[in-house]
Amino acid sequence: MDDKHITLPPEIINQLDIDPHKPVQLTVNDNKLQLNQNPDPREKQSMSLRYFITPTILATILFFIRFTLAGQSLVPLTGNNSLENMTFLLGTLTGFIVFSIIFISQKRRRRNTTVEKIYWRNFPTIAIAFGSMLFLVLIGTFELLGTLFVGANFDVYTATILFFIFVAIINYTMINLALSITPSLIINLLMTVIIGGMTLAMISNSSLKWWHRNFSFLGTTDANKSWEFNLTLVLSALLMIALIDYLFVAIHQAHYKSLRLTTLRVLLTLTATSFGAVGLIPNNGDGIMHILHDQSARILVLFIIALIIGLRWLIPNISREFLQVSYAIAIGLIIALILFLFVGYFSLTSFELISASMSIGWILLLLQTLLKFTVNTEKTYTITIEASK
Repeated sequence: MDDKHITLPPEIINQLDIDPHKPVQLTVNDNKLQLNQNPDPREKQSMSLRYFITPTILATILFFIRFTLAGQSLVPLTGNNSLENMTFLLGTLTGFIVFSIIFISQKRRRRNTTVEKIYWRNFPTIAIAFGSMLFLVLIGTFELLGTLFVGANFDVYTATILFFIFVAIINYTMINLALSITPSLIINLLMTVIIGGMTLAMISNSSLKWWHRNFSFLGTTDANKSWEFNLTLVLSALLMIALIDYLFVAIHQAHYKSLRLTTLRVLLTLTATSFGAVGLIPNNGDGIMHILHDQSARILVLFIIALIIGLRWLIPNISREFLQVSYAIAIGLIIALILFLFVGYFSLTSFELISASMSIGWILLLLQTLLKFTVNTEKTYTITIEASK
């Protein structure tokens, strides 16, 4: 079969990250042309197998040696010296390592345009966030398994096989996340970390009836596993800052640069910082920690209000639909505040849950909106297509 040739402008080749020395697939679908240039699937498969099998085998050997040397004939599913603990330790460690290796490899070899735009200074935050997400998922998984299989124990060989399966799934998943990382994936990760971490904190404190006090109780020394709640807030803030950094770098490259966007970037960064401060400073007692915690929460609310009020000025060409949603959320927050402070309809916990859900949801919507501005403005080119003979 004769080669087919299509000539594209150099700026389009650079924008689409096409290697002119490698073949490109041309697909006709629904009367539209699609150009795709994917790496050799055999190369990708070889890399995936190499990076997920090797650490999985090493971790499994360590697991087997640990229980064999300890002379432990039965390995419990959960609890002390269990399959759960070793999966938390070695599974999270190997998952974090393989994710970091693949991410660094993608960035150095420039195989992923999204990874290229992520600054090295944001790499630790993203890697830790993905590792923390993995840890939270493992906690939830083993809590579910512990409920389904109460008191389950396995012999060393069966436990080793189960451990191998768990770690293999972990490493394969983390590799694929690193290979397919996108801004949308990071936003989804942010949402997962927030919802997952807060849900786990609520479940851990259900016996203490935390809702009789306030939402911030989940992060105090009186709560069970308060680190889950506080770590969720801090990691979410760091991930938000990294995402904001990436988005505005991409927006500037797409020829959007103004004082308004710089102001928006500063306000968003301060909002994320205040969000993290709420978790970094637990609401313990009535002393300085309590005062700083409350001040951080109030400042967070003020920044969100400032963002909503200034949307029309801060974001160029903002859609009417997003403005309407934003104003509706602002009105909802005001109504909730009135029902809490003046009517007494909402309890403190109800008000905190409602306001936190609406505020976090709006921030995620705003990040999704900003993501649209990272794409270069549409350009039209005139080309000539000749049929092959």
